[in-house]
Amino acid sequence: MTYLDKNKKDLIFSYFNQEYEIAESSEIYNLLDPIKETHEVLYNIGCKLDNSYKMRQILQVKIDESNSINKDDFCSLLNEWLNSKKVEYISGKPDCESNTKLWEQKIEILWPKLKQSVGDGESCERYKVTYNCFISPEFKTPITLIHNCLNRKKRILQNTVPEESCKLLERSSENEISHFERERINIGYYYSGN
Repeated sequence: MTYLDKNKKDLIFSYFNQEYEIAESSEIYNLLDPIKETHEVLYNIGCKLDNSYKMRQILQVKIDESNSINKDDFCSLLNEWLNSKKVEYISGKPDCESNTKLWEQKIEILWPKLKQSVGDGESCERYKVTYNCFISPEFKTPITLIHNCLNRKKRILQNTVPEESCKLLERSSENEISHFERERINIGYYYSGN
């Protein structure tokens, strides 16, 4: 993925976050309608995902020429947006394990359906983040980053730049990523925000 400036990314995320009510004719209506009353947050995320997944071509018209976005960048941003919603949903509730299970059952199943509905030329691959419920909240962000960088599937895409955060993580591990001081574990990591 090429690095997008923060304003462009924020603009695209604002389109992803637009309120949207799913149409009864949508391919995923039958999957979302049963949770409309019982799991309203998941329902809203599912509706936004449906709208966002299908908006790549429309997005080109909504933003000006200088902000145009290619398919790889769009897919990467859509994954990033959905992964942030996942972490927000799971960590914002008291029962992490059941929330993770609900997310998988109600939201992750939508992606293959949406992928199928738009066809191969416009479809995006799903790259999930792993959320570990058993880890202390203070370590969730660094350990999730480490886990996802070390265990992500190697993929080669044309015209992409390796994720900067993972490169920094690999570089820091060469210079001792963790050490013990006064019976405390210190984990060093870098965050490279776009």
